[in-house]
Amino acid sequence: MYNCIMTERITPSDDEIFNTVQATIVEALGINGDEVSLDATLHADLGAESIDVIDIVFRLERNFNMRIYRHELFGSLDSDEEEAPEYEKFEKMTVQSIVSFMRGKLLAVQPQ
Repeated sequence: MYNCIMTERITPSDDEIFNTVQATIVEALGINGDEVSLDATLHADLGAESIDVIDIVFRLERNFNMRIYRHELFGSLDSDEEEAPEYEKFEKMTVQSIVSFMRGKLLAVQPQ
């Protein structure tokens, strides 16, 4: 797992972020790593239920050593309607959307 230690001040590569997100999802859902591709949706492709997002967020926090609020993750998703209900956003959530969110979150905590 990637450990986002602030004293290192190094942003992980996209591959490192994906590998950590992939491992997090595998651990949370108890699925095979081969199933977790960037275009896989959490709900339809990986079988996650909305309650699983809480577990995934908790594990992402631990694996990246940072605080993540669920509304931040859902708010980062592109949606036809900005005020779309969380369950609609969840159904569209992909592994790529989580990787992109984590990349942005990690860049935001890096010093300028």
